[in-house]
Amino acid sequence: MPVKPKRSHYIMHIGFCCSTLLARYFELAPNCLVLKEPRLLTQIAFSHGNLDRSGKKEMLDLTVRLLTRTYKSDDFIVIKAHEPCNALVGEILLSRENCSATFQSVSLVEFLLATLKAEERREWARRRVTYLSVSGLAGSELSKIESYQLSDSEAAAYLWLYNRALRLTFCGGSLNCPILHIDGADLACSPTEVLHALNGACKFGWDNEFIEWMIHHPTMQRHAKSGALPFGGDSRKAEMRMLQGALKNEVVMAVEWACKTVESLPMHEIYGNLNTPDTAIFPSGSSEPKTPCFRSSGSL
Repeated sequence: MPVKPKRSHYIMHIGFCCSTLLARYFELAPNCLVLKEPRLLTQIAFSHGNLDRSGKKEMLDLTVRLLTRTYKSDDFIVIKAHEPCNALVGEILLSRENCSATFQSVSLVEFLLATLKAEERREWARRRVTYLSVSGLAGSELSKIESYQLSDSEAAAYLWLYNRALRLTFCGGSLNCPILHIDGADLACSPTEVLHALNGACKFGWDNEFIEWMIHHPTMQRHAKSGALPFGGDSRKAEMRMLQGALKNEVVMAVEWACKTVESLPMHEIYGNLNTPDTAIFPSGSSEPKTPCFRSSGSL
């Protein structure tokens, strides 16, 4: 008899959106092995043009089988993919059994602030945009844009728009497994609501007591990448407010560019739950604010 596929969950994300925070919650779950940005999966994502369709599928299938091996029969695997792997999400999930996924993002402005705050992050965004442009993966709305003419903030907006298009495609019901959109700001500021929604959709078997234990675990009170720093919704909001003041001009320029590139961006996707420092940041074509929600596809 064929072996039943091991339970697996994929964390897809746009970068700088608290995806490591979600992975750390999973690390507290029993019988859960978390793999963070496995390089082999990233190499396949960058193989565009080097492998034909059948070769890529064969390589991806083998990689997923290797990554989802477990030590015990009742273990399950969580794979936090690298951002370039978002282009593979359909191929990873379409024919898999016993799997689920989250697609994690933040609002445009929050992504801009998180990307522009450090030079290495600006350089990363520019490299990604250059690759998407020359590889032809950017999609119809972005394919005609001359990426070399973009400022740092516009390049970050370009990358956000690219991943937004992928999210709308794969959270729109095209796959047969549960896939949820999670706002990283909600995870940081309202983890109880987010973890309950995730558990309800993906059936991890977490009860209320366990979710509260996870949220208040000492390791979750420290910053994932800077363990000496405290972390929580309040500290994240304070950092966002500080960055809004320091990067306001670049953010305004990038938002205006994004709204010209993709018409009628919903207001909540532009600004999320941040307070608006300047109403001029929103072009007249932007939609009215809508309440953020969890989205799912397939049978939950």
